[in-house]
Amino acid sequence: MKKYLFVLIITIIVCCFFSGCTGSAELPPFESTGVSDNTIQGSVPVVVSPTVISTTVPPTATPVPTRTYKVSAQVNPTFSAGEIVVNSEGTGYVLITKVDTITNKYSTRSLNYGNGRLYLKKDATFEEMGYGEDIAGFDKCSFKYKHYDDITGNEVITIYNSQDRPYGYLSYDTPTSMKFRFA
Repeated sequence: MKKYLFVLIITIIVCCFFSGCTGSAELPPFESTGVSDNTIQGSVPVVVSPTVISTTVPPTATPVPTRTYKVSAQVNPTFSAGEIVVNSEGTGYVLITKVDTITNKYSTRSLNYGNGRLYLKKDATFEEMGYGEDIAGFDKCSFKYKHYDDITGNEVITIYNSQDRPYGYLSYDTPTSMKFRFA
């Protein structure tokens, strides 16, 4: 039994010696600018010189696909958030809820009219802001600005759920966005 234990211990020592488990540990190389921002108060900063490793990367057999993004020119929107526009027949009211000049889109909602008031039905979009419409395309349509129906100050547009109960409100916040709040 002592013989097997002795052979096992010698085998472990030899394996550790040849596998690099003993001796000083070397850290993997890294790049350093020579400036340490993580110094403890009262300690002396240590400057480490960078180690450069060069590797040769073989060329790939197939080229890596690249994505190209179409960047459209920024459009100056005609309308701002909170404005209500009407179609040329005067029958369709549209509320501009958000203006995003980065994506060149209006978020719009079609308004309903009843009992002498304009209102919205719940549509489950984010904050009930509606869907995006291309600014350039929307501005080319025959919508006319209706100043007297704008949502400004404390005025709100009520949003009703499917049971015709108030679900929330959209009110003016900034020229680029309206604000949603629950009823």
